[in-house]
Amino acid sequence: MLEADDVSVVYEGGFRALNGASVRLAAGAVTGLIGPNGAGKSTLFGVLAGAVRPAAGDVRLAGQTVTRHGPAWRARRGLARTFQLSRELSSL
Repeated sequence: MLEADDVSVVYEGGFRALNGASVRLAAGAVTGLIGPNGAGKSTLFGVLAGAVRPAAGDVRLAGQTVTRHGPAWRARRGLARTFQLSRELSSL
């Protein structure tokens, strides 16, 4: 359903956040991604969601290449990123 092949991201100053990362995510599957701080997890999510453009590699959604499409285009097709917000619940 969602695939990334050989994705690399290089930030200003030559910092390489991802170097040839690949992932295949099946429809309906629950998948976790773990790693130490600075391992590139958030960068990979940014690439998948379209917020970060890779220097190399390809992202596909349902077999269609979406690498050069931005977050709004991807969201209209069902791919969006959410962020964790930690706060107390005033009531349940």
